[in-house]
Order: sequence, then C-alpha cells, then structure tokens
Amino acid sequence: MTRVLFLSLALSLIASTALAQTSQPQSPEDFLAYHPFSGRLGIGSTVSPETFLLMGTVEGHLDRFFSFGPMLQLGLHRNTNLIVPTLSGRFTAPIYPLDRIKVSLQAGVGGLIRKENGFRTYDFDFETGMDLDVFVIKGLTAGLGWILNVSGDRVDRTVWSLYASAAYHF
Repeated sequence: MTRVLFLSLALSLIASTALAQTSQPQSPEDFLAYHPFSGRLGIGSTVSPETFLLMGTVEGHLDRFFSFGPMLQLGLHRNTNLIVPTLSGRFTAPIYPLDRIKVSLQAGVGGLIRKENGFRTYDFDFETGMDLDVFVIKGLTAGLGWILNVSGDRVDRTVWSLYASAAYHF
C-alpha cells in the first residue's frame, strides 16, 4: 500500500511538472534567484523497518548553494514508529543548461527515537541524502529524494527512506 501511494504521488509530481513546463515561459534568472528561506514537505516510505514516512524541513540559505536547518522525519507503522530530528546542512547545485532542475546533497546529525512493540530506544543518528528537484513555478519545486539514517541501534543500524517532496522558496 505504501509503495502504491509513493509511486502515485511521484507520478503526479512528474505530470504536474510537465504541465507547468508547457505554461508561460519564465526566464532562467527566476529559477536561479537567491531565496533566504525554504520549507520542504515530503511523503514516502522507509525500508527496514518498513514504515510510512512524513518528513519536513525549514532551511535558512547562506547563499544560492548552501543552507542549514532542522529536519524532522516521522516513520509510522502499526508496530513500529520512528522519530528522527536532525540538524542538517545542504549543498545545492543547478544542472546547467537545464535551469529548472537542481540536485542537492544533505548531511546532518541528531537523534533517533524508535518505538517497536511497546519498547522505546534512543540513539544518536547521522543522516545523509540527496534530492532531485524541478522548479514547477517561480519559488516552488517538486522532487524525489532519498535519505540514509545511520545510528547505533542494535536492531537496524541503517534506515533507508525514499520520498517525493514539494518545497517552497521564499
């Protein structure tokens, strides 16, 4: 069910991006402009343990390429819940000559709270990931991404996450 939801969301984001590209043209400067803040929301799935993923981040941008801010990941399932708050840094690079597309690499540190079958564990977490975003309109991107969370948890040291996201740059 989670995979079907994730795939349908990803396909709808790709379709909306294609429709937006056929609308009124915008100059490349609109997409590459500096925005001091951005907010990103995502929905997807984690792998091992398999949970429904909700993620969000708010970032302050130092310039067009570097940003920092808190990220919160929530993994929800019947018997397993994950809460992963981290402080992340992101490096973003536009792909020339495709002005609408950008790739970003992120890394951060924080904690991992895992509740499984009534038992709760707390651990240190290191997260790293990558996003591929497409500007739909000025200030709004749609994208796909993955995150790898590495912790000292004795059950699952790594938690992979795949998600579709939308970000607003203001």
